[in-house]
Amino acid sequence: KPVAAKGQYIKSVTLSATMGPGVPLNVFKLSNVTKEQ
Repeated sequence: KPVAAKGQYIKSVTLSATMGPGVPLNVFKLSNVTKEQ
């Protein structure tokens, strides 16, 4: 991430198996989990 880039860097995350449907993940909730650990 460049030093000049500020704010939210990842806009969306989708988890999927090779041939399965994608499951969108809530980026806001994921960032809260990583901050708590």
